[in-house]
Amino acid sequence: MPGNIGATSLQVSSTNESTATPDADERRTGAENRPTVTSKSAAHRARVTNGSKILPTVSGNSVWARLLRDTRDAMVAHLGGEGVVSETQRLAVRRVAAFEAELIYLEDKFAGLRHSGKEPEREDLILYNTLANGQRRFCESLGWQRVPRDLTPTLQSYLTTHAEPPANASSEATDSVSAEDAT
Repeated sequence: MPGNIGATSLQVSSTNESTATPDADERRTGAENRPTVTSKSAAHRARVTNGSKILPTVSGNSVWARLLRDTRDAMVAHLGGEGVVSETQRLAVRRVAAFEAELIYLEDKFAGLRHSGKEPEREDLILYNTLANGQRRFCESLGWQRVPRDLTPTLQSYLTTHAEPPANASSEATDSVSAEDAT
């Protein structure tokens, strides 16, 4: 689902902390001594992380939010789709998208200034360069090459698609019996 960019929330709890004695804690080893991790349902996560909102306080219909969402969706597709993008990649994709929205606004500002015969401020050019370099670094960590989406059907979907109708099966049986009678 394209809107689901948020990270999965995890809740960590320790095993039997209230009833454990110091001697029992010393005896616990391996998996028994590790905290347990459980996923929270989408209803118990923030709207931004569960994917129902793109930004916590700004309308998702603003130009900036739409630029963020469009870039994010394009980057997720570039990485192979929703099903294959890791949570760490989702975080990096969101940063690339935020940089892109800001860079577009600066480009628009530069174009307006140039159109009116003025030059961009030096600070704006430095900011543009800084944002572009930050975006480039995130893009390098994600990879420049597009990851193709796996379109290989599962065995079950292939069999379902290529299954013959039951009517053909009974007529084939009749055909094979009549072919044996002819010989």
